[in-house]
Amino acid sequence: MKNYSKNGFIQIPILIAIIIGVVAIGGGGYLGYNGYKNYQTQQAEKERIAQEAEGLRQEEEKLEMERLKKEVEYLKNQPPKIIKETQSQNPESQEILTAELNLYATGVVLIICKDVQGSGSLWNLGNSYVVLTNEHVVAPYEDGKCVIHVPKIGETTIEPYSLNATNRRSWNKYTDVATLEIDTEKNDTFLIAEKSAVEIKSLNYKISSLLLCSTKMSLGSPVYVMGYPAFSSQEVNLRGLVFEKSFFTITNGIISSHDTSIMQPFGNLLYPNYFVSAKIDSGNSGGIAFSRDKNALCVLGIPTWISLGNYETQGIIQNIHNIFYSK
Repeated sequence: MKNYSKNGFIQIPILIAIIIGVVAIGGGGYLGYNGYKNYQTQQAEKERIAQEAEGLRQEEEKLEMERLKKEVEYLKNQPPKIIKETQSQNPESQEILTAELNLYATGVVLIICKDVQGSGSLWNLGNSYVVLTNEHVVAPYEDGKCVIHVPKIGETTIEPYSLNATNRRSWNKYTDVATLEIDTEKNDTFLIAEKSAVEIKSLNYKISSLLLCSTKMSLGSPVYVMGYPAFSSQEVNLRGLVFEKSFFTITNGIISSHDTSIMQPFGNLLYPNYFVSAKIDSGNSGGIAFSRDKNALCVLGIPTWISLGNYETQGIIQNIHNIFYSK
């Protein structure tokens, strides 16, 4: 038998082994190439996503910068007062100063009608000098005159004047309100200190020219109540004459809630009254309550009732717009 390997031919088993090796190497190379190609594709996708995210971020920053520039330009073009209101959105901007309140303190009076006592405020309405108070303060004394004491803050002197309780008016029948004209002659019945000759037209009617608060003040708005509450009354003895003396008092708090029970369709008024945390007692009825609106002191309304809870009480202020509601 001839040996073909000697003539340059490869034996069949060796050829098969070579073919298998080539196929294996070729397949492994193919798989490696595909894996590398997939890796490159994934990396390219990640880079594309990152570039898109960076582009969006840069676009957002650009829009924010443009918005801020426009806001700065807007503020620059506004009057100083508006800039101050825009920039001062903090509780200090709602602060009511003592000096502001003192301008109106002598416009709040003590009302005594026989055995009923309350508070009131002085108003000049169409050149008519009146006291604004609650109906329930003056109504029990229809058969005679009430007396008001006009205070002089920081002094013991008081000014007593008469009110004719039979001639009282209001703007509507849905509020507990009454206005009474001040008599031209002063009343000496309750005069317990030296009297000065202050004419009616010279009394403090500044409350009537004060800004009225918005029809619905926000919860948390500051409230200051002026009047003659029972908790600040004391028994005094003057030359053997014992009587109770009420002292002008200011209390403060916030608007706690809106009383909408008096509004349509439940009631007949258009605006809410206010629950307030400022201390209110009997004797405060008919006084005056202030708040701060549009960066200025304003008239909120008249303290009228106390709402009793299980453990807490809240004063109720009649909205000044309900008081002046004419129907």
